[in-house]
Amino acid sequence: MKKKLFLLTFLCLFPLCVFAQSIDARISAAVADLGKTLGRQLPIGIGRITIGDTQSVSSLSDFLRRTIADSAAGQRAKFRVVSDDAVDEYATRSIDPRRTSRNPDSQAIQAIVEGSFYQVGENVEVRLRLKSSKGEIWGTSAFVIPAAELKRRGLAFLPPKGDNPASIVSQEEFEQKQAAVKAFSEDNNAFELKAGLYNNAAGILRDGDYMQILVSSNRDCYIKVWSIDLYGNRKLIFPNSMEQNNNMVRAGTASLIPETSGFLMVPPYGEEFIEIAAYDDPFVFNPEEENEMNITGRVSGNGNFDNGTRGIKVVAQKNNSETGPKATTKFSYTILQAR
Repeated sequence: MKKKLFLLTFLCLFPLCVFAQSIDARISAAVADLGKTLGRQLPIGIGRITIGDTQSVSSLSDFLRRTIADSAAGQRAKFRVVSDDAVDEYATRSIDPRRTSRNPDSQAIQAIVEGSFYQVGENVEVRLRLKSSKGEIWGTSAFVIPAAELKRRGLAFLPPKGDNPASIVSQEEFEQKQAAVKAFSEDNNAFELKAGLYNNAAGILRDGDYMQILVSSNRDCYIKVWSIDLYGNRKLIFPNSMEQNNNMVRAGTASLIPETSGFLMVPPYGEEFIEIAAYDDPFVFNPEEENEMNITGRVSGNGNFDNGTRGIKVVAQKNNSETGPKATTKFSYTILQAR
């Protein structure tokens, strides 16, 4: 009787075990495909894994980065996986090449594994690429994750939205937000303007993390920075009451915002965008226009903000320039629950 019960239990659990292993096996095979052309061990980092052709990331992005890193670490003949800290410094130097690296592995990176994933029916197709430090594509691979496996592991294709980390933004809301920031594309820039998270390549922040923004330009300019929270509210966050007169970016240099502090990440969870505009003319800070409202306060039923969730004051400042911005750029990040 015990043997029969054991056999019945094994037969019930075996498909689940095989199925779970098959996902790991697919990822391992995809990583192996990336290294087919490599003749020796290569120092690599794991970069951002995005939703489709956007910059956006979700819990699935986080899972894929960690699983790909584990798989590549096990394939030592082809890869030496550096730490996330080294990858973060590597990404920061793409915005500010003059910034000194504190991590030797950051300088050693020769390629980054990047990728994106797409909805194919109910399943998800993941496409990976091995991109050299010079921008060359050294390898590509792809695999499919069944919808049942996403559900079993509690992974979401889209970013979260709200105080409950299991609450996910709708496809319609996601697309509307992507469309809303298109005006800050770099298509018509008069000069080069770069921006991104400081020391964060993945685009993922967690409850309790601090966020800083790094901005660089190849021309002297004056910048303004806005935040679009997960509810679509747009607020000016720089210049502000704590940093009133340092909104100039010198050509060939980079500015850190905030310079001596950071934006504290707390619930609600979800994706937020940062928009940057660069002007020829300086801006004069007006204390009368200061607003104590924080960046991502939740919208209440009457359309007003409840208590905000970021430790910085926002300045509702007028544009003193008679002309529009000469350059714009944007990026996004997603706030996930702390592990």
